[in-house]
Amino acid sequence: MQALMKRLRLWPPAVLAALMLSVAAYAYFSLNAIPSQFQYLWIAPEPVAGSADENGVPGEASNVGLREARLGMDALTEQLAGACDPVILYAVADNVSVVADQENAQAVSTRWEAIDDGAYALKPLLLKTGRLIYPEEFQTGERVAMLNEKLAVALFNYAEPIDRVMLLGDKRYRIVGIVNDSRQVGDQTEYQLYTPYRCAEASSLPMAALCVQTRPVPGAGGWSAFESATAVMGKQGTRISLTK
Repeated sequence: MQALMKRLRLWPPAVLAALMLSVAAYAYFSLNAIPSQFQYLWIAPEPVAGSADENGVPGEASNVGLREARLGMDALTEQLAGACDPVILYAVADNVSVVADQENAQAVSTRWEAIDDGAYALKPLLLKTGRLIYPEEFQTGERVAMLNEKLAVALFNYAEPIDRVMLLGDKRYRIVGIVNDSRQVGDQTEYQLYTPYRCAEASSLPMAALCVQTRPVPGAGGWSAFESATAVMGKQGTRISLTK
């Protein structure tokens, strides 16, 4: 370390100044690359079995708690009006098994995000091929999916399997788009899958967490409003400011 310091003292002042400026610039732009957004995360409720038939056999399970969370979003958005906009809801599950609907296909473990129709505003996905999920498909819960390129290759051995079919649980999903990787801090896998939120509602597969994400309106007290609005949701969750 002492030898390094001696060498640095021998460097011309202009070089040292340029080096320090470069480090400062890198730190500044790295910080500003982090979006000014808030998240509120809580554990997703377990799927609930459907009503039993005449023989007492329970119906197929569904994620009723996810539906309740979606129905509560109008009230939350109204509470945040003027302070945070837009407000989105999505559900996440890690290590979900998916498999291509073809002979001798191998299952792949992926991260599954069930997103709503406002997700693109806060979670921009760079499309490589195909298309994004349509607004009407979000509304109806159409079983369509977008994959990142690495998952597409892992499932089908090539990067553009548009209109091919994969199995998520016991449901068939048609692939409509391939997007760039968009891993965030904490993501545990390089494979990513996106479907409409309502697909998760109708699924018997458990989700790990639910997340409300929003962007503060500058100068409008966004964080205080976000804390207050999420406090009345009745969920034991965690609030995160992504910039902090």
